[in-house]
Amino acid sequence: GVTYVGPIDGHDVQGIVKHLERVRDLDGVVLLHVLTEKGRGHAQSLEHPERAHGIGPTPAAPDPAAPAAPAAVAKTAKPVAGPSYTAVFGETLVQAGERDLRLRAISAAMPTGTGLDGFAERFPARFFDTGITEQHAVALASGLARVGLRPVVAIYSTFLQRGYDQVFQEIALQGLPVLLALDRAGFVGQDGPTHHGLYDIAFLRTLPGITLCAPRDATDLVRQMRMALGGEGPVALRYPRDATPLQEVLPAAERTPMEPGRAEVLREGEQAVVWAYGPLVAEALAAAEALAARGVEVGVVDARFARPLDEELLARDLTRYRYLFTLEEHSRAGGFGSAVLEAASRAPRRLDRPAARIRVLGVPERFIEHMSSRAEQLAHCGLDAAGVERALVTVLSHSRVH
Repeated sequence: GVTYVGPIDGHDVQGIVKHLERVRDLDGVVLLHVLTEKGRGHAQSLEHPERAHGIGPTPAAPDPAAPAAPAAVAKTAKPVAGPSYTAVFGETLVQAGERDLRLRAISAAMPTGTGLDGFAERFPARFFDTGITEQHAVALASGLARVGLRPVVAIYSTFLQRGYDQVFQEIALQGLPVLLALDRAGFVGQDGPTHHGLYDIAFLRTLPGITLCAPRDATDLVRQMRMALGGEGPVALRYPRDATPLQEVLPAAERTPMEPGRAEVLREGEQAVVWAYGPLVAEALAAAEALAARGVEVGVVDARFARPLDEELLARDLTRYRYLFTLEEHSRAGGFGSAVLEAASRAPRRLDRPAARIRVLGVPERFIEHMSSRAEQLAHCGLDAAGVERALVTVLSHSRVH
């Protein structure tokens, strides 16, 4: 009952018009098959379709009047940030692949964007690019896991939504050891609302048995990957499209063990504490340091896990502090803050002291448009250090008045 027409040249505009006029008069279901070439007419896109997929930062034009930098200065200049989270992920996966022959890596048409190009080059027989088919990428991972392999699926956070049914039916329901590496979790600057990864915590944390984690820096990204690759169940690891911080709060030897459901206290406070998730830990610490310079001590906790939560530490902080803030680069609806609120409703109560009031700091429930950078979008939503500081000052000053 289906009439098939094609394939036709999708770059022949007049030909397409003629075919559309033809099929308009046909009865029943019609399938018009059109072939196009990605990057047509743009040489760089034709030669490197993935590299030219998105726009990059525009380099500033050189000032002809400015003197050239001395060679010695150029050699000793320090980078303004550490390696990207994506680069750390890719390098760590290659190292893990050297140790574990069971490891397999899967991409849905973005091997370079997700940092899997190095793994693909080093282990071509253990790498799979399924094309723009996130559903198939996730289902393939489940099949590999069922036969004893250790698959890692690297997908942009926003595009994992396409494979949600497979995450549920094929991975979570069967409790399979698959690592879902969610790149571009959070804001993505110029790529805009279609690419922001702002909903993965909400749609994943409802699934029983899945572990959700987010690293604050390169060290914890490596540790969380090792934890996931050595575990027995599904893990979703989210990280942003940005550089890792150069200055890490604690060396690896001084950090608490990376165990699911175990948070890490980075500083203690007096009236308020911020439970931050993932890279926004750095913003919480910067805000706490700025307030400390004004004589206000605020605690900071790196939650590390959105599922399972560290409910024991949370119960302690609910009675220790007057205010508890949650901070995340995710929609306020259904995200990390919502998980904290749900856990707080289950926490034991003390009759001699009221529980802390909880304030959720996250992305407002509206689509955030394109901006020049992730940093600008964080500031726009009040999720940078200055915005967190303002929120704390507002609440604490109101507390003193009353």
